[in-house]
Amino acid sequence: MFKALFLHTRFLIVVPLLFALHLLSPQSSLPQSVGDSLRKGDEYHKESRAAGTPRGRAIEALGQAIKEYEAALKSGDGNYEALWRLARAHRERGELYAREKKEDAEKSDYLASERYARKAIEVSPNGDEGHAQMSMAVGRVALSESPRRKI
Repeated sequence: MFKALFLHTRFLIVVPLLFALHLLSPQSSLPQSVGDSLRKGDEYHKESRAAGTPRGRAIEALGQAIKEYEAALKSGDGNYEALWRLARAHRERGELYAREKKEDAEKSDYLASERYARKAIEVSPNGDEGHAQMSMAVGRVALSESPRRKI
C-alpha cells in the first residue's frame, strides 16, 4: 500500500510539471516573444541590405521586417527597440521606392518613419537610435517635398 501511495504522489507531481513544460515549449500556441519578433525582423532587414539582392526582393523583405517589428510592438506601445527599427525599415523602404519613382509609397514610408522615430524618442529621450532615425526621416520627408512646398 505504501508503494502504491508513493507512485500516486509521484504521478500527481510529474504530470503537472510535464504540462507546464509543454506550455512553455517553443512549439506551443503561445504568442511569440518580443525578442523573437525583433530577431526575425532583423533577419529580414539584413536580407534587404545584402549585396546583390534585387530591389523588389529588398522591398518585400523590408515589408516582412515591418510586420515582425509591429508584432513586437503589440506587446506594449512603449517598446523602444521595435519603434526605432520600424522607423529605420520604413525609411529604407521609402528610399527603395524613390529609386523606382513610386512617389506616393515613398512619401508614405518617410512619414511613417518620422512618426515611429518620434514615438521612440518619447519612450526613450536619451536613446541614440531614435534620434538618428528621426534626423534621417525628417531629412527624407523634406527632400521628398515639391519645390513649391519647400518654400
